[in-house]
Amino acid sequence: MSIRGATAGGVAFLAVLTVVHLIVDAFAASVHPLWPDLQVRLGGGAGMIQAAFLVWSLTTSASQLVFGYLGDRHRGGWLLWAGPLLGISCMGAVGLSASLPALGALLILGGLGVAAFHPEAAAAVGQAMPESRSRAMSIFATGGFLGQSLGPLGSGWMSERYGLPMLAWNVSWGIALVAILVPWLRASTPKHDPASSGRGAALPELLSVSGGRLGTLMGVGILRTLPAAGAPIALAFLLEARGAGNDRIGLVQAAFFGGIGLGGLACAALVSRRRERLVLWLLPMVTVPLLAACPAVVGAGMVAVSGGLGLIVGLGLPVYISYGQQLVPEGPRIASSITMGVTWGLGGALVAGIMAVSERIGRPDLAFGTFAASSLLAGLACLRLPEPARRRTFPAEPSPTVEPAPPPISRPGEAASC
Repeated sequence: MSIRGATAGGVAFLAVLTVVHLIVDAFAASVHPLWPDLQVRLGGGAGMIQAAFLVWSLTTSASQLVFGYLGDRHRGGWLLWAGPLLGISCMGAVGLSASLPALGALLILGGLGVAAFHPEAAAAVGQAMPESRSRAMSIFATGGFLGQSLGPLGSGWMSERYGLPMLAWNVSWGIALVAILVPWLRASTPKHDPASSGRGAALPELLSVSGGRLGTLMGVGILRTLPAAGAPIALAFLLEARGAGNDRIGLVQAAFFGGIGLGGLACAALVSRRRERLVLWLLPMVTVPLLAACPAVVGAGMVAVSGGLGLIVGLGLPVYISYGQQLVPEGPRIASSITMGVTWGLGGALVAGIMAVSERIGRPDLAFGTFAASSLLAGLACLRLPEPARRRTFPAEPSPTVEPAPPPISRPGEAASC
């Protein structure tokens, strides 16, 4: 294939995956404005709904590590469509939950569908445009964060006016859109896969070669994603304590996720490879005063601060995902699952604990101070990130030796064909 053809195929693949990413994350994030209502409807107190949030957070994110490892070891292209279909079906039905066990089952199954999609899609984006990995990842991530912006906005507005069960109607259009895109996804998939020349690393090999770098990625990632994972739910409970409705909560959360989406676009346009390390450590520090200001602002000011916070977060997240793939080239899906999933799950677990404590003492505003401290530590920790190493390869699975066929025997009077 020519360079122009390969580039065109990569762009088409990126465009289709970005749209699917938008849909998947819109359904995943649609639950954000609903936590207070679900707590009132299903009962169980603040502890039970925080446990449900913890289950959702760990399933959508931490389970990506399993899917990432299996994807590096085996072909997992089917997860690009099966994961979204499962995630949309279950997350869209959350409003129908009549009990906490039913809610937990939907959150787990839906979370697994969302988790299955992300590592495979992120690695495929990097393979489609390897020379512009960070820019491609920025566009792909922007689709997801725009989805996370539209999801709370739509679910907050709809549930406020028509009730939680009405949200289930969204499943029909979500499934239909993904079903339409599946043939395009298959047709646009680049035929060249740099990883096809060898197999992914087995777990002992991967830990032996990359264990230190994977641990560093995870530690830094938890500090980086704790504010991003915690701000939306902290904003929901802060506004709920002030008497705001789901539509207002959804608007503030939409500003945050919309800012992340715009930040991803700005990253694609502005952040070159030589600026990546600067972006990694500087931006978390810039978010500190904005996080500290969240409890002090009201009205349009809260929407503006939420959007500005999201913008800065969005500038740095695609770079971190791309940097992780470069740092662990022998396990790109594992690295993506850590930067996009595991750190968000573990961060979500910490968020659940922080919010449970702040709710128990009746001060949801105190959570933002914890997030600000975490962001400051994240900036300092990013200064210690190692430089990406050259790609390491692992031996390919042995293939059976095929003996060459003997030359044909010419009969007398026949001419040998050339």
